[in-house]
Amino acid sequence: MTDRFGRPTTVAHRAGNSAAASILAAGLDMIELDAHVFRSRVELRHAKVLRPSRRLWEQWYLLPRGTRGVPIAEVLDTLEPEQPLLVDLKCFTRRAARRILAEISEDRPILIACRSWWVLPVARERPNAAVLRSCANRLQVRLATALPGLGELTGVTVHARLLDADTVAEFRARTPLVYTWGFASGPEVQALTALGVTGLITDDPTWCSPRPRTS
Repeated sequence: MTDRFGRPTTVAHRAGNSAAASILAAGLDMIELDAHVFRSRVELRHAKVLRPSRRLWEQWYLLPRGTRGVPIAEVLDTLEPEQPLLVDLKCFTRRAARRILAEISEDRPILIACRSWWVLPVARERPNAAVLRSCANRLQVRLATALPGLGELTGVTVHARLLDADTVAEFRARTPLVYTWGFASGPEVQALTALGVTGLITDDPTWCSPRPRTS
């Protein structure tokens, strides 16, 4: 949500998927992790598994054989304990969600996002957590606006192409957690901020300055 300086929360998109990127993004409001359970291991990666081959693929190309995600502990070890995280659960069951979240200290503040909304109730089992229903198409936006449950600790993250003034206003009437991704920096950021979004998930964290210090 917007902070006391009136700006949206800034999230470094995918930055938590490697130790090096997480170090560069440290100091921003939040760092996103794309978390999977694969062969009983919690790993971080944006790439998907091409089953049944177990090869990883990303936007229509195959990654080299043997490429694997980064163990979650390897990234968490680079971060300060108080660094907030946005954890995007890339799973379809509550069991897998609990397996992922068990790797993250309950003392760390986190947002939990997922397109499989039925796994999100696991967040109720954790302190210092809120959840985001992820919406990547218009049907999901319509469902998110129609279904009950949005509120102080439950919000949405919506692709920028699906947002307009009426949609953002409808969400903001029900929750302070309206995040978005899929935009460039500059004018698009200004336009989305003017619409009233409260969280910006960006692939280019260079325009995001660290949260201002208070005396």
